[in-house]
Amino acid sequence: MEKITINARTDIPYISSLQSPKIIFILNSANEKDKAEHTIIREHLLKRHSTFQIEMPISVLNKYGVSISDLPFALIRLAFTEKVPFVNNDFDYLHRSVRQISYEILYDTQKIKISYNIKYLTTSAQEDEIENVLHEIFTKSKIYSEKAKYKRIKFAYDYIISNVTYDKSFARYSAYDALIKKSAVCEGCANLFYRMLSMLSVPCRIITGRGMNENHAWNLVRLGNVWYNADVTWDLYKNPVQRALTLYDYFLKNESDFRKHTRDAEFSTADFKTKHPMSKTNYSKGSEL
Repeated sequence: MEKITINARTDIPYISSLQSPKIIFILNSANEKDKAEHTIIREHLLKRHSTFQIEMPISVLNKYGVSISDLPFALIRLAFTEKVPFVNNDFDYLHRSVRQISYEILYDTQKIKISYNIKYLTTSAQEDEIENVLHEIFTKSKIYSEKAKYKRIKFAYDYIISNVTYDKSFARYSAYDALIKKSAVCEGCANLFYRMLSMLSVPCRIITGRGMNENHAWNLVRLGNVWYNADVTWDLYKNPVQRALTLYDYFLKNESDFRKHTRDAEFSTADFKTKHPMSKTNYSKGSEL
């Protein structure tokens, strides 16, 4: 068999479509034989498996229209973009959780075998702890019974502002750091906000780009049929005097009032903007949904 070994970062864009072709796999497990390969990869990623293998017929290349060397990342991209509504640790969150990928490809004229080695931002145990702690917080606060999505969003936003400090050591990037260690950089805050809103059945995205000419992460939140910007990091980062005056300079804002933020290219495409129509106005509590 031929062999290809690749080491690569995961700084790859999302694919625009959430749909993927069905592909038949050569798998040993009977309960996996009808699953698409990206679904199987997604399950490994959600469980934070550091190493795993998948095997498939060589004809998969024709169905995807990619080369052998491009196939591993094509499958990973599909694993990231398979969004099950309100599963709180997949989609954007899963993409941000995978930090580095290396893989080895073995292939002949009949089949391809890919062996992945993955490094993650969090462990499986940490992800379980995040979910358990958030469930306890939501249960005690009775926010689960709150029907107004605005109030669910504000609850999550206020919780992060009140309990998380900005990590000036620039060493804490995860939702676990933000929730459990109560300190994180912007990425950790955006990850936690996504996790909280997804558990509360509120559509949310994690956006990366530039904020005041520095690398930055924030969120988009959907209310009704439109989306709003939310940057919890910049609201919690204020000094005590600023905090006393206002907590909500960056909460549910339209584009024109959300200044000094520039999205990365993958979040600025026409396709992305069509799927995420931004509100022309800042959110008004008078129109709670």
